[in-house]
Formats: sequence, structure tokens, C-alpha cells
Amino acid sequence: MNAERNVKAGHYIGVARRGCVSWRGIRYARAARWELPTLCAAPQDDVHCDVHGPPIAQAKGAFLPMPSLVEDSLLLNIDSPAADGARRPVMVFIHGGAFLFGTGSDYDGSQFAEEGDIVVVTINYRLGVLGFGDFSALGVPNNLGLQDQIAALRWVRENIAAFGGDPDCITVAGESAGSISISLLMVSSAREGLFDRAILQSGALNLIHERDISTRLGQRHCEILGASSLDALRQVSLEQLLDAQTRIDAEVEDGLPASPVYDGDLLPASLSDAVRTETPSIPIIAGSNRDEVRLFATPRTRGMLPTERAKIMALVRDQHGAAFEAEIASLYPDTKSDNFNLGSDTNFSMSTRLFAERHAAAGNPSWAYRFDRAGLFLGATHAVELTYLWPMTFRQSFMLRGGLLIGDRKRLAKRMRRYWINFVRSGDPGADWPRYEGEGRAVKLFDKRDSIANDPDGARRSAWAGRELLPARSLR
Repeated sequence: MNAERNVKAGHYIGVARRGCVSWRGIRYARAARWELPTLCAAPQDDVHCDVHGPPIAQAKGAFLPMPSLVEDSLLLNIDSPAADGARRPVMVFIHGGAFLFGTGSDYDGSQFAEEGDIVVVTINYRLGVLGFGDFSALGVPNNLGLQDQIAALRWVRENIAAFGGDPDCITVAGESAGSISISLLMVSSAREGLFDRAILQSGALNLIHERDISTRLGQRHCEILGASSLDALRQVSLEQLLDAQTRIDAEVEDGLPASPVYDGDLLPASLSDAVRTETPSIPIIAGSNRDEVRLFATPRTRGMLPTERAKIMALVRDQHGAAFEAEIASLYPDTKSDNFNLGSDTNFSMSTRLFAERHAAAGNPSWAYRFDRAGLFLGATHAVELTYLWPMTFRQSFMLRGGLLIGDRKRLAKRMRRYWINFVRSGDPGADWPRYEGEGRAVKLFDKRDSIANDPDGARRSAWAGRELLPARSLR
């Protein structure tokens, strides 16, 4: 690295890039296996932060060709216009990946930083059985992956000023599991003071475990591993842990082998308790994609979520009764397109919309969107909006988007980033995006040409109001 390209933020040395400075692989915390994270103090000697750290431990999966076998990777990455003492708004992004896979380094924040004069932080957090396995019967704290996210946000509060960021103006954003994480943090016992604004993309509150399922999954891990004590679990190799997780993944019907759990401690005791929990009075953007569930009808992701009509209707009946099942059946006729709508609503769209609905009803500034720009094969499916917001070049992003980021796609990407940046900077996405409130319930529709729709899918929204659906996970 050339000396003139070195930029210091305290003892952290980053690399000057076009329009910004990047610091990669900064350690924000340490944690032994199944222990709470401990924040790391700023280093006393210079540390070169020019290389992304490895993805945190995770099994080979739908989007990961090889497993990662590094447990000690509680790292974050920072992009900033300069480490110059300015107080720029900060966006912390929490990646998705079904609480099983993903890494902060997949998201390059330099474009947001340069275009918006903001500081962007992306993070790793513990995943799968290591972050969300329920071994509370052996004295292990639950929701360690969420505890990692909390630790990262606290590290940012304490340290971001050295990188040109404002510790009093932090927006947390996330997609899928990242969005669900944000909703959980907003109803957690640690919710006050974690962040000042939030952007939730496709997910809120419902796609996690309640205690009985989580306990059974933890017990099943112990059975497979032959471990009946915490000491024994700590002696198990990482490869064995991930192999057990993969085996249980095959045993779980339409669900995940490990996820956050409503535990009555960090989180409320149940989904219904979470729905009733008051959220912080902060501005939020919350939205989803029109064809969310179509991604989960593909061979590599089938079985991660309940997508078949019969299974979803059984969940509706079991959780809300036969009368509501009949109402839902009438709203979603048994056609291919309506069954896709049913799957999208029950897994992602309605939970996110209703989260915004409750937040707005409490008098908090809220904005809602729906992403409608369709790709070639899967429509406006889950995660496709990420390929517009972030500079992604891998093959899957091209396939999701349905083409190069040129022409009207490029213009849409610029518009979306502008709204996100406006919100990070001011707590308002812009004058041409009305709040989600009152009778109007204005929703921004992102497409070749954006528009505003008042209460789109209003009959479905009205029917679901107050009836969250928890996709129960059962072992086969």
C-alpha cells in the first residue's frame, strides 16, 4: 500500500479510494463460543485495515459454494468521505441470509458514501447454530447473533466520530434477516438508544422461532452431536456443528435449523407479545417486493419457507381459526398468481407492512414502499432491490435483476439511493414520498416509473391487520 493512500482514523489505517476512504476488517468485539460479545477497545498501535476479514462461520448453502470455518470474525467495514472530524450521518447495514449465511463484505458502501456524503458501516454477526442455537438449558444465552448486532451498534456510537461520522445520527438498515433483526431490536429490552432511524427491507417479527420449537431444535443438535453439557458442546469441532446444522435443516419442514427466538429476555416471550410492544419513536422506512416468494420456489431455496397453498392455509387455520381461513381463501383464489401473493404476504410483505402500520399509528414518522420492477424470470422477487441499491456484480445479481444496470434500471437505482440517502441525512426520504399515515396510507411503488398508491392491496392489509402468522417449524 502506498503511503499517500494511507488514511488514519485514530490508529485505524484505511485506504483512499475514488471519492471516499475504506477501512476493512475492523474488529468490534470478541466472543468465545456461545458467550456474549465483549466490545473491543480502540487499538494502541496502528492497524492496517485494507483487507476484508473472512465470512463468519457458516455452512455451505444456496449462495455459498464452500463453508466458512472461522468463528472469530466479529468484524465490520467502514466507508467514509474522509476521517476529517466532520459529523456525517451514518448508515449501518445488517445483511440478510436466513440467519444462516452472508457477510458484511458483500456490501460495498463506497457508492453510498461518495454520493451521499455519509458514513456507511457493514457488519458480521454470528449465524446459524453458533448465533441462534437454543442451548439455554445448558446456560447459554439466547440470540447471540442479535447481541453481536447490538455490540456493533454500540461500537459505532463510541468510535464512528474518528471516521468522520456523527454518533448522534445513526440509521440502521437491513434486508430479509437483517430487516427482521431490526424489527426485533426495536422490540427488544435493549431497544432504547441503539439507533436513530431505521430502514426495513422485506421482513418483520414473524419469521423466527417461538420457544417450544427453538428448544426442540437445540435438543436435536445435542442429540446428533452426542453432547449433554456445555463443556461437551465447546469441545465439538466447528465442522461437526455445521454438519449437524445441515442435517437438521433437512429435518425441518419449511423452516430453518436455527433462528432468533422469542425468549422473554432480550426479546418478548412470543410473537403476540412482540406485536404489542411499543417501538422507539424514530422515523422508519419499511417495505417489501411485490413477488417476494418466487425466489423460494426455485430448487436451491425450496423448503426454507412455507410457500405451498395447502401448508399456508393449514397454518392460518391452526393459528387463527376456520373462519379466518375462509376469509383468506376468498382473498387469495387458488390461482398461480394469487398463490404467489399468498406466499409473499404471509412470509414477508404483510408482516413488514403491518409493522409500519403499528409504528405510524403510534404517531411515529413512517414511510412505506413496494418494489415492483420485475426481472426476467422471478419478477420483483426477494432481494432483487439489493442489486439496485448496492454495486453488486456477481452472477446472481444479474439473474435477479434480469439484465445490466443500464438505462431505466440505472435510473431507478439512482432514485432509490437518493431516497435512502435523504432519509439517512434528514429522517425524511423526500417531498415526493408522502408519509404512511391516516386514511391515505401512501405507498411508494418503485418501477420503471415510480408512483404513489394509496393503500395498495388494502383488502388484504385490512384482513391481516392484527393477525400475524408465525410459520411454525416442525421436525419431520
